Amino acid sequence: MTRYFIAGGAGFIGSHLATKLLMSDPDAVVNVFDSFSTGREWHLTSIGQDPRLTIVKGEISDTGLLGRVMEGCDVVYHLAANPENSKTENEPYMDFWEGTFLTQQILEAMRKTTQRTILSASGSWVYGEAGTELIKETFSPMVPISTHGAAKLAGEALISAYCHLFDFRGAVFRLANVVGPHQTRGVVYDFVQRLRQDPAQRTIRGDGSQAGPISMSMM
Repeated sequence: MTRYFIAGGAGFIGSHLATKLLMSDPDAVVNVFDSFSTGREWHLTSIGQDPRLTIVKGEISDTGLLGRVMEGCDVVYHLAANPENSKTENEPYMDFWEGTFLTQQILEAMRKTTQRTILSASGSWVYGEAGTELIKETFSPMVPISTHGAAKLAGEALISAYCHLFDFRGAVFRLANVVGPHQTRGVVYDFVQRLRQDPAQRTIRGDGSQAGPISMSMM
């Protein structure tokens, strides 16, 4: 039996992950931890009656509750983050409190319990303006140009530090535009909504050379 803890498990990506884990592994047990500030209960409807699923509403800042729900799990997935990138133009502090700070809280909860494996979602924002160069994992230097990218990069650095200091195992996934069912925000979602409002008005940002989005079925 493998036990999974998913921070942000009621969100767009988190709910798909929870569903895939339970559907693909009959011995999987999943603990979803979410504040439901942007996550939705209906995201988990298809697996809501599965006895192997536990859903806990709580704030990651509540490290006591966080640790109790996390205790005994084999793998920690960190998918909790601020999904409203546009808001940070006027409220840049959001990315620290709903990004870097949450990562540190999760790492501390792991350090104080028995969890030592973390898989975390980052993003392509960490690269900043890379120009036309093909980006690889070894791309350097990374110079974020947004507080969202800066918060993600700081979170990656914290995970690296905890892996070296406390013998954690960790991996970070720098996701770009992810699309699929349950999506309630994002570049592709916003574009579709604008088309529905006015099919004659098609505004596409960029020069057309952007890479395609990542489908949820590919993850």
